[in-house]
Amino acid sequence: MQYNYDAVVQALNAKIVSTKYLGGGSFGKVFKATLDDGRVVAIKNYSRKDLSETEAKTLKILAEYTSVKVPEVYYYNEDLLVMEFLKGQNLLHPKFIFKSKSKKKALAKEIIDGILGWENATNEKFGYLEDAKYDTWSECFEELKLKPAIEYMNKLYANGKFNKKHYALINKAIEKYKAIKNEPQKPVLCHGDINIMNIMVEPKTFRLVGFIDPYQPIYADYAYGLYPLVNMWGNVYYLYETYKEITNNTDGKLDFKVVFYGLINEIMFIPESGIDFPPWYQLWMRRFKKCKF
Repeated sequence: MQYNYDAVVQALNAKIVSTKYLGGGSFGKVFKATLDDGRVVAIKNYSRKDLSETEAKTLKILAEYTSVKVPEVYYYNEDLLVMEFLKGQNLLHPKFIFKSKSKKKALAKEIIDGILGWENATNEKFGYLEDAKYDTWSECFEELKLKPAIEYMNKLYANGKFNKKHYALINKAIEKYKAIKNEPQKPVLCHGDINIMNIMVEPKTFRLVGFIDPYQPIYADYAYGLYPLVNMWGNVYYLYETYKEITNNTDGKLDFKVVFYGLINEIMFIPESGIDFPPWYQLWMRRFKKCKF
């Protein structure tokens, strides 16, 4: 057991009768716990002390602005978060790939209808949930994402560890972005990681169960919140395509911005994760090469 047992018992006024390790990543581990009063909860134990409060607050806000289930928060401290356990499996499971197009499109509509509510969660400033201080999205994105990504990319390139063709293409895209960056935007709350790993479905019915695991929630350009929809193999489920269909979006620059935001975040993820060029980086580069800019 790798979490503070006594803190959970005291907060929930119930004993834990069984636990199951569900998995973990760069920022912590998650356990499923059954309580003696019949409740089943998820316990996330963090490796960083600055994440639990932010996720707890984010889950509460996200729940207010969507019709889709988001885990209810029961308790948190600086080390852990105890929340409602959502039954189901995430869309990353390979068996779901073989569902029919009609079932995938129906699920995609449920997902996008739920996500669209978050575009009503607005703020006066841009920036991370706990520190939204930027007057414009371009200023926010450049400071928090673009500059660190460029610095890291330049460092890799100088050491001969970054593909020359990729380096040239990304720099060309940065110039394209700078030409459109000053377009006015409204700060909307982005889940931060609404990819298929964090979308839960009921395996038998293939119906949407809920959204989980926000990461670095940020008040941003609405397009920034869309790039996770095509991360991993999100395109297999028609998520981004369905978003454009439902919203009748006519923003001619949207495809470029979504891919650009995704790629910059993949570059940012390299030093954060300790993984040298994760596989999703290559996927984003393939998408990037197809963008006309």
